[in-house]
Amino acid sequence: MSLQGNYLRRLAPIDWGVIMLSGFALLPIWTLDVFTTQDGPSHVYNAHALLGVLTGSEPYVSRYDVTLLPSPNWMGGALLALLGVALPLRVAERLVLSLSLVVFTLGVRRLTRGPDGATRGVALLAPAFACNATLYLGFHSYGLGLALVPWAWSLATNDHPRAWRWLVVVGILAWLCHLLAAALGALGVACVVLDRVARARDLSRLRAPALALAPTGALILGWLLSDSRPSLVEATRLPLETLVEGLIGLRALTAWVGPIEHVAQVLAVLLGLATARALWRDREPGQRAWLGLATVSVGLLLVVPEHGSGFAYLSDRLGLIPWLALLPVVGALRWRGAAPLAGLACAVLLTASGFQAVRLQPELAAQLALGGHVEPGATLAALDFSQGEPPARFRPFLHLAGYVAADRGGVLVTSHEAQTDHFHLRLARGATMPQATRLLGNPESFDPARWHAAVRYVLAYAPSTADRARLETQYDVVAHAGRSVLFEARSARLRRP
Repeated sequence: MSLQGNYLRRLAPIDWGVIMLSGFALLPIWTLDVFTTQDGPSHVYNAHALLGVLTGSEPYVSRYDVTLLPSPNWMGGALLALLGVALPLRVAERLVLSLSLVVFTLGVRRLTRGPDGATRGVALLAPAFACNATLYLGFHSYGLGLALVPWAWSLATNDHPRAWRWLVVVGILAWLCHLLAAALGALGVACVVLDRVARARDLSRLRAPALALAPTGALILGWLLSDSRPSLVEATRLPLETLVEGLIGLRALTAWVGPIEHVAQVLAVLLGLATARALWRDREPGQRAWLGLATVSVGLLLVVPEHGSGFAYLSDRLGLIPWLALLPVVGALRWRGAAPLAGLACAVLLTASGFQAVRLQPELAAQLALGGHVEPGATLAALDFSQGEPPARFRPFLHLAGYVAADRGGVLVTSHEAQTDHFHLRLARGATMPQATRLLGNPESFDPARWHAAVRYVLAYAPSTADRARLETQYDVVAHAGRSVLFEARSARLRRP
């Protein structure tokens, strides 16, 4: 007890600020009835189906196979399923999201601390950076990997054998979470090490970090050269002006449109000015490494496709990295108002984000309420005709039926994960389902005449009159709530006793 008391007494006011803002960031995750993300419900369903296959339960064991071989994008699903053994899966999902947020925040705190080990004011931005667009997109594995990135970078600043041993562990864990997270961690380490070697003019200092990065590099290279690379969608690119606008406006920091975007833009301006001031008047050793990392990250953002080869939303993933790389530079700023301003910006961003999540609650609850009309064990297709629901930049109703399928022990035939080769769940040989990746982007392509015998229910969000008429050629409306409509195949209704 005395050790705990001594530790708490050593915490500076800024540390308490980080703790309070982190708790504030966790509030929506744990207090809202439905804290939904775009892909999160799909991950919950797939964890439920994975556990069903492993325990030999129908209707999953005849439809799916499972691979437990470690690979990139492995950690999120594995952790969710493991927690789901003892906890309700939706509680387990909240734990995974909380873990990502806390680990990321602590990593940024460590990354930005001063030479004396004291927490700097810029660390107060960490919870807002943790609640970035990819958290709401529901990229759970990537979120866990991203949380390890500032830890990898901070370990590289400590030229000590123990730090390099820990870097091996962090690098491998990041690879198990997501390939891009592992690569970003290694890139930052390389920039820090090369800058240190250049300043010391001692090439012998490359040996230890090179050995520490070797396992991660081998895993990344081996996967890229293997035949297991996923091919989910064709490569597509965003216009250059869209990428530049999103970068300078810090769009990757928020998953919402509206006033919150202006807050992010103001923060981007302030971070730019603070960086310039720190470089001009408050220079510290190693700042060149962070500038180099930010520059390379911008180059990657402008060059890589937005979608393709199993990756998606790369502008939201990469758009945050240059700003994250600048935080250690901004931390050197010797201005008394830096900490209060950082804390205020974080609080405003978290408040605005939480407010928007609250606004979605009635419509989310309405769709989930329709799940009570779904027979246990039945097949279900989810069709989101809205193609987005402002103020969200993500699609909260795209996979929401995953919660319904998991709760009712049913089969979600529009779950895309089992139809790719970079998740645990795979379609069993001979199992036939609609092409999920096509339906997610083009729900109008669902053919009721072809699938009414295999897909008992269709849970549609925001269908037009024409969409409803087309579905009603083979399906009857069972119930509707808000903008959601539940259909049941007419042939199934006629077979009821």
